[in-house]
Amino acid sequence: MQTTEILSQLVAMSRELAEPANDYVILAEGNTSARIDDNSFWVKASGAGMRGIGPEGFVQVSFQQV
Repeated sequence: MQTTEILSQLVAMSRELAEPANDYVILAEGNTSARIDDNSFWVKASGAGMRGIGPEGFVQVSFQQV
């Protein structure tokens, strides 16, 4: 699966989790993430609301040690 497809699915899942009718999260807050490959993953940026989040609300993080 390509990185952009993973990110698109993560955005859709985050919005679904934040939908008030589903009653999964409080105030559409929380964190979501998805592994891209063996080296990195997408994670929701702090302060970004889940309900209206877009691709720009996620950052790519490397597993590599600093």
